Amino acid sequence: MGFISGNRLFMLVSVLSVVFITLIMLDYLRIRKIEPDMDEFNSSRNILRASVLVADGCGFYQKAYHQKDTSALDKAVKSFDNALYYLKDAGEGTDNCLVSVTDGLERYLSSFYGGTNLLTDDFASEIGRFSSFSSRCLEQTEITGWSGILSYMADIKAEHTKADRLMVVFSIVISFFFISVLWLYTANSQNLRKFKKERAFKYRLLDMLPTMVSVTDGKRMIICNRRVLDFAGYSSVEAFLKEHSCLCEFFSEEPGYIFHREDNPWLEQVLENHREGHESKVKMRDSSTGCMRVLLINYSEFDAAESTLAVTFTDITEIEKVRLFLKESESKFRVLFNGHSAVMLLVDPASKRICDANAAAVNFYGYGLEKLKTLRICDINIDDAVECKMQQALTGECNSFEFRHRLSNGEVKDVSVFSSPVQIEGREYLFSIITDISDRKLMERELEQRTELLRAVLKNAPAWIWFVSADGSLKIANDAFCRATGLDESEVCGLRRYYDKMPVGFGQLTADDMDTLLNKGFSVKEHEVRLADGKTHFLSVTKVRVMCPSGLNNGLICIATDMTSQKSLEKELRRINEYLSESVEKELAVRLGNEMKLKGIFNSINDAMIIFPVSPKGTPGRIIDANNRLLYLTGFSRHEVHTMRPEDLYDAQELQPELNVADLVSEGKHFVYESRLKTVAGGHVTVEVSSSFVEINGTPLCIVSMRDIDSLIRLVKEKKDSEALTEATFNAAGIGICLCDEYGIFCKVNDTFANMHEYRADELIGRRYEMLLSEACRGRIVEEIRAFAHGTADHFSSEHTGETSSGRELTVSVSVSKIRLDGKMMFVTSVQDITDLKRLEEIREVQEQMLIQQSKMAAMGEMIGVIAHQWKQPLNVIYILAQYLSELEEESEAEKRKELPEISEGIMRQVEFMNETMNDFRSFFKQGKEPEIFNVGLAVEEIVSMLTPQLRQSDIDARVICEGEYTVRGFRNEFKQVIMNIISNARDAVMSRRTVFGSSLSGRIRIDIRRDGNKVTLTVCDNGGGIGIDILEDVFKPYVSSKGEQGTGIGLSTAKTIIEEKMDGSITACNIGDGACFTVYLPEYGNIQAFSDE
Repeated sequence: MGFISGNRLFMLVSVLSVVFITLIMLDYLRIRKIEPDMDEFNSSRNILRASVLVADGCGFYQKAYHQKDTSALDKAVKSFDNALYYLKDAGEGTDNCLVSVTDGLERYLSSFYGGTNLLTDDFASEIGRFSSFSSRCLEQTEITGWSGILSYMADIKAEHTKADRLMVVFSIVISFFFISVLWLYTANSQNLRKFKKERAFKYRLLDMLPTMVSVTDGKRMIICNRRVLDFAGYSSVEAFLKEHSCLCEFFSEEPGYIFHREDNPWLEQVLENHREGHESKVKMRDSSTGCMRVLLINYSEFDAAESTLAVTFTDITEIEKVRLFLKESESKFRVLFNGHSAVMLLVDPASKRICDANAAAVNFYGYGLEKLKTLRICDINIDDAVECKMQQALTGECNSFEFRHRLSNGEVKDVSVFSSPVQIEGREYLFSIITDISDRKLMERELEQRTELLRAVLKNAPAWIWFVSADGSLKIANDAFCRATGLDESEVCGLRRYYDKMPVGFGQLTADDMDTLLNKGFSVKEHEVRLADGKTHFLSVTKVRVMCPSGLNNGLICIATDMTSQKSLEKELRRINEYLSESVEKELAVRLGNEMKLKGIFNSINDAMIIFPVSPKGTPGRIIDANNRLLYLTGFSRHEVHTMRPEDLYDAQELQPELNVADLVSEGKHFVYESRLKTVAGGHVTVEVSSSFVEINGTPLCIVSMRDIDSLIRLVKEKKDSEALTEATFNAAGIGICLCDEYGIFCKVNDTFANMHEYRADELIGRRYEMLLSEACRGRIVEEIRAFAHGTADHFSSEHTGETSSGRELTVSVSVSKIRLDGKMMFVTSVQDITDLKRLEEIREVQEQMLIQQSKMAAMGEMIGVIAHQWKQPLNVIYILAQYLSELEEESEAEKRKELPEISEGIMRQVEFMNETMNDFRSFFKQGKEPEIFNVGLAVEEIVSMLTPQLRQSDIDARVICEGEYTVRGFRNEFKQVIMNIISNARDAVMSRRTVFGSSLSGRIRIDIRRDGNKVTLTVCDNGGGIGIDILEDVFKPYVSSKGEQGTGIGLSTAKTIIEEKMDGSITACNIGDGACFTVYLPEYGNIQAFSDE
């Protein structure tokens, strides 16, 4: 009982002691519990959030203004809306500056929701001013708020210190037993408070996340952030949980997306997808916009003790749309590529391998698709220049080619290839369309052979042949015509009044040209003319109208046959007939001799001839004789011909009923017409038939002469087709072409040339070329063309400014060639409009300057780090000397006089060093206006000296090896920028490699300068692991970087531009050993000409 009572007393004392200690502890804890005002803390934090959102909103607006991107404008408005929310959440009592920012945000948002156009210049300027004002205002407010919080924290710390001292005194008096109990109680209380604070911090952190976050135990939602509530359309978590237990109730049930089922809960589906490496996506409708959104689900552990997960929902609607668009686009391309009837190939220009081919290509080449994709383009293209042509296609220099391709069966086909570069997944390919032109090539060769044959026939034809165009000018005259008239073809061809050049009496040959051309279309007449040999000849002139395919008159083909021999024969026959009538005794002898003579003449005539009797009514009888030429043309024997009538052999022309055969005989008339002569093989020969009537021994006979004109007709047709093709090619040419005489007057222009200068083709004919030149360059171009006309060169090229009919100026590239037509000097001029090309070149130069400027800005960041590093030591020395100055105040005057000059001199040395550093920095970024001659080794040493402190700090050894003095001509500062870019990349590569191999890796950069022939070679090598194979070929292209998001990709591109375009050199990159090696080739000063020739 005593023990129990003592125990109770002990318990009572303990309880009293605990109560007493508790009271003391409560007072202590009250003091310790004093914390900063969370409202003021939250207000400052909300202002910080608003500052960030206002800056983001202004950035998005600038992007929307410059790129006219409405999605960026929506993001800007959303950022302004959230910033306004946080500013209002900061509470009352804010200063006038914050009120101005809040009013500005409300005004901009009301303008947007009111439908006002925000993408204007005035509004952009106002947003810029608002950005600067809000940045200064919010920054000053943050500084003020945090200063107050820090001051309040200092006061709290003082109170805590005072309470701690009292507690130490009190704890000495209290027994160790109660101290231990109190310590346990205090520890448990602190852990509980810590747990509550951590949990509250987690909940506040959820609201700060940019994505939707929901905390769940798998069955119901415990808490979520503000973005989830805004998306679902609720004001608080409690209001949400009154109507719903989980966010999964909003999931849309669609294939391919997560949705909740009783037998398969949505969270289990997410965990299963995560284990299998698949994405989990859901579709939910946004309550604020009513639009269906696609969200990507991720999760992480939120509280292990409560087994809760934090599930994030990221909006990927736009990304999903892009994916679907790309998938649909690829599907359409595949359908077009595989379903098109044209042969298509996709070729890798680097490996020359065929990457893909369509079904038409498989059918054309005869290989299977898989077999075709294993071949290189050189395996099917048998031309040696295929690699050169591929480079031309890649650069855009030329896109259309003609090759010879070998099929799987060994057959070689002539093909036309149109090839252009395309970008697929960051790589460059050649997309080629192949057209089989074997038949066309064959037809071209046949046409060329026929043309040559036609020329040979025309040249060697015994008949006179000439062609007169529709305007009355002579176009063609064969050798027989020129020999007969005593003229040279070059003297008359092209002249409209060509007959004025011909001998007297020849004008009758051309008198009916226009009548035949416009009305008759065909005529045959006989003429008597005196030739150049002084003799009189009888000519049978046949004129045939030639029509264009369009139905217009093209001209007259004229054929004159010398009938002098035939007329002489007829005269001789009449004389013999008279002679026979005088003497019967001599008839048989003379007739026999004449028959033999006539027989020889008859068979030696080059035209086919037949003789048959004619009744008084004009009915023809059987053929009684035929010469050897007829037998040769028809293939019949002489016996077979003697059994035929004329209508069995050719289409004879019927005589007019009113004509009397006796009258025809007495008048000596004859008829000329075109007919078809039958052959033994069933074919036909087109002939010109000439019929005349004579009477022998009282019997009327018809003598028919037939001349083969098949070759002539074929010749005329081929000439017409050739001229039509030439005219079509001239007008369909993609460049402007014109023909001018020696005085610069237009004789002919194609439609492209006329349209280029905004004229019709007929408006330019007869006018001078100089009318199309601008006033600024007219005199110079005219003088150059005049000098070219009187010079020995055959070609002349120029670029100058032209002028259209509307006064618009255009830049043209002109190529002029001299030719002779009809004995006159003519100029063939091809003109190409290069106005757009010149504009693109100017844009490219501006872009290159922008790239160089961007590279300089990146280099400026590097140099600022160098300056900061080099200034650190002088500033430390100045700081120490300044402290020493304050200590000198206590020294004697003599000591001050002794020490002050040394301290002053030390400070001036450090300031001078800092000034030299800044001058070097200013000189480095001073752009050279004119090229200069400089020492390569000294320029490299200057850059390495500036970067040495940073390189040493990074444990990288940089050495320059230069055995002589090498001078080059160029821009010194730009060259130093190139070297600094290469060294900085080498340093970054070494530092990146250390993350893999550890800090024990010793960095190394070696710069070797030497002479190689007429060139100065500078090599920079490192041990940074080298350049990735996938980007090695493209390392000098803009925006290609091996540093990922940390790199800009413009440093090496700018280096290549500076070296190649400003210093006439070249730069290459390769991997050697454990690093990369960059080599710069520059022409050494004094050997620049030799380097250019090489």
